[in-house]
Amino acid sequence: MTGQDANLGAMVSVHNGRMAAGGLGWYVAGVMALAAVVGVFRALVSARWGELLYLLVMLATLGAYLFWLYARWKQKLTIYQHGFIHQPVLGAARAVRFDEVEHVDVRREVNRRAVHLKGEHVRITLHLNDGKRMVLTNDIADVEHLTGYIRRP
Repeated sequence: MTGQDANLGAMVSVHNGRMAAGGLGWYVAGVMALAAVVGVFRALVSARWGELLYLLVMLATLGAYLFWLYARWKQKLTIYQHGFIHQPVLGAARAVRFDEVEHVDVRREVNRRAVHLKGEHVRITLHLNDGKRMVLTNDIADVEHLTGYIRRP
């Protein structure tokens, strides 16, 4: 990624996805991995090879789940002078100029109940001139900085 884009101007900042975007999902993945290991030993000790099918299904599910967590973690938002580029792991990168944004809705939710979900959660909905919407959350570090650039004159 260079410091300049022909349509968007000079780069202002880069915001990467956060590992915390997976939340409790990382714990679930750990439990699934432990269950897969236990399944291997159980199949070997008991000589019930039918349990190997369970293991294969568990490993396939775990692989897909880990890829989903990885995709949330490795997305990138690059802010330029006149727009931004959002690069998810799954799907194509999307460039949006600030003058294409009709309006922005920012919703902040504070959760005080569950220990693992405590804190402020930010959801930014960009309504574009062509009628499409784009939603960015605080899965991306400091995503709320984007709203400051969009709202400036």
